[in-house]
Amino acid sequence: MAEPTEKKKSSCGCCFLKIVGVIVLLSLVVGVIVGINAIKTKKWMESAEEAQPASYTPLRISAGEQEDVDRVIQVIHRAQADKKLVDETISPNVFNGVVNAIIEGEKAKGKSPELDPLRLSIDGDHFNVAATARIKGKNKFANIEAVFDFEVEEGKITKLDVHKIVAGGNEAPFVVKTGIGVMIAGFKKGINENTTPEARKFRGFRLVKREGDRIHIVIDPNEFDPPEKDVAAPKPEGAKESF
Repeated sequence: MAEPTEKKKSSCGCCFLKIVGVIVLLSLVVGVIVGINAIKTKKWMESAEEAQPASYTPLRISAGEQEDVDRVIQVIHRAQADKKLVDETISPNVFNGVVNAIIEGEKAKGKSPELDPLRLSIDGDHFNVAATARIKGKNKFANIEAVFDFEVEEGKITKLDVHKIVAGGNEAPFVVKTGIGVMIAGFKKGINENTTPEARKFRGFRLVKREGDRIHIVIDPNEFDPPEKDVAAPKPEGAKESF
């Protein structure tokens, strides 16, 4: 009889994309649930389905920022091999470069990332994320923008507040925002009390926190698989040499 095999863990890069995906895609889940009884919500959901993914401005970062992207990618891979903590405080633009490298790495492995592309920025006191998600079962896309506060500490969500959701160029109606609030409260409780399978995805994240105009991330690679191979960060258009 074949011995049972241990369930394989996710890579930290793929897992990070899934965590962000949970935040962004909550709006679509809520819309499906409440859309049956709300005409405005149903129209909003219909407008959220688009034939083409959003056209995002090509990522432009300086040569210095690209060096940071390359360094962070290598730090993540070395940490997974050495089982050491990753502790980085980076700008949103460097974060975008790291995410872009992870997405390209997933594609190289023949995987289809849940969010492609993804852009993160600082919007006043909040995070702003713009992403395109493929709608399952349909050859359509949801182009979503969300303004939110999000913090993780020791695998627990300490802050998760969505202030604004836009899909198809239209802001979500009140009934969707209310539904999102209810679902987020349940989601946060499930993660923090370890009563949902999604909780496993958060264990490796010791810290995800906004610090001024930068993002502080601490990752414990012991919760993830070692990388199959190093992924070189792609060179975005417009990268210039710094002097």
